[in-house]
Amino acid sequence: MASTSQGCGGRRGSATGGGTGIGKIPCKQEERRQHRADHVRGNRHTAELALARLANAVVAIWYPIKLERDTERWSQGLASRLARPTLTAELWLHPRDSRVGLNGSGVLIVNPPYQLGDAMRAWLRELQAALAEPDQRHHSGHSVLEV
Repeated sequence: MASTSQGCGGRRGSATGGGTGIGKIPCKQEERRQHRADHVRGNRHTAELALARLANAVVAIWYPIKLERDTERWSQGLASRLARPTLTAELWLHPRDSRVGLNGSGVLIVNPPYQLGDAMRAWLRELQAALAEPDQRHHSGHSVLEV
């Protein structure tokens, strides 16, 4: 006899396995979505606390580049919510439109030091040239955006 249990997202699933077990439908995608949302709230909250204590603090937040539209939405949303000067610097070695792996990394800096953007443009250009494999150079890139 199989029993049913409440699964992730309110779905019902059945479990067999001797006929007495209780089953749960795995929800990896839903768990990952919740995990990302928790990190976004945590990053924003931590930055807001630091800036409330010291308005001129330089706050740096690292983030992965997996899917370009998610990355842009996150960084633009955080920068607008904090309402301070920001700089985003990104380096990617793989196409920016895949969640399969880590395509690159970025850092959002609140209250960036004077001329940091100019220096980062030079560093990222050199870093991209050093890290990108010859057959991947057409997929790699870097950007620095100051808002």
